[in-house]
Amino acid sequence: RGRTPGGKPPQPPSRESCQWMGGASPRGSTWSLPRALAVAAAALLLASPLSVAFSSPLPHMPPHSVEVAGSSIAEVNGAYVVREPHVIPAGFTATCVQMSWPHEQMWKKLSDGRRPWFESDNGSYIYWNRSDGCWWIDGPSGAGVYIQKRDSEMPPVDGEWKPLSAEASASLPVLRMSHGAE
Repeated sequence: RGRTPGGKPPQPPSRESCQWMGGASPRGSTWSLPRALAVAAAALLLASPLSVAFSSPLPHMPPHSVEVAGSSIAEVNGAYVVREPHVIPAGFTATCVQMSWPHEQMWKKLSDGRRPWFESDNGSYIYWNRSDGCWWIDGPSGAGVYIQKRDSEMPPVDGEWKPLSAEASASLPVLRMSHGAE
């Protein structure tokens, strides 16, 4: 009891490790951990309830869904729900079968196994491809429609999507994340 996993007694935090708290600076002679905590708590209490209620969730929380709009390829527009990384999209499997590729091996090779992917009701999907470092928006057949080079945890909602066909270039998609009931 009162020991760290290594068996040593816990040490108080250093000034350097606490300098982020409430904007407190360890350089001043009046700096103290209780004061830093009080400043941080006051900032939270004084925050507008509306700004807290409508702020984005923590970055580690994956979005519940992605909305794609504005694409000239109608089948990729719509709502996409989050899927587990180990589940393989049906369109991806269809493309692999058509090309005589082993779909499970290809999915393991191209997806990183940790980022979620997103699927629409019609089977269109959005996933990150580690082979080329791009997010892909694929139609229900598994054919690529748009890509955007971005090493991000989630599909990019900014930047420009690169069309993979002349038809897709007529109007580029815009993505919006949803973290549940909004």
